[in-house]
Amino acid sequence: MSGQIETDQLREMPAMQFTETVISRVYPVLFGQVSGIGEYMQQLFPGNDERIYQSLLNKIYSELDDQYRKEKLVLFPFILQLQAENKLAESCKPFKSVKTHYTSMLVLLTEIRENLRAGDVIPVTGSIQELVNLLQVFEKNLVAVHVTKDKYLFAPFRSCKGCKSL
Repeated sequence: MSGQIETDQLREMPAMQFTETVISRVYPVLFGQVSGIGEYMQQLFPGNDERIYQSLLNKIYSELDDQYRKEKLVLFPFILQLQAENKLAESCKPFKSVKTHYTSMLVLLTEIRENLRAGDVIPVTGSIQELVNLLQVFEKNLVAVHVTKDKYLFAPFRSCKGCKSL
């Protein structure tokens, strides 16, 4: 499972290269991190405890997959079309649609951490702290990628003066 995703290079890329890089390089790392966390959880907890966490992690995976599909199939092509036509979006709805998945993932990550802090589970092998570390790396990457997309890819194409920042 890879570590921190470097977003500095994305900032300098033109929109087409930015979107292609996110799809081909960034999302595979994020999906790999979620899978790695799941594998670690399977080793860490006995059956019933693992199922609780695995359910939350499956929800994170589902939100990540939904976000990936919306960006790949809808938002990124929309942005590239806006760029080709030298236009701004008339509505922030496509951008906010993607943000809902991001926000849901952050809530689910918080729920996992809170459950771990409750201390109701005892690991079979490994450590809770290592799981927390894996979750933190994923969350840092998720936030860094979202902030970078919002600031350097989405913002130049939004025209919603009344909308709050995504």
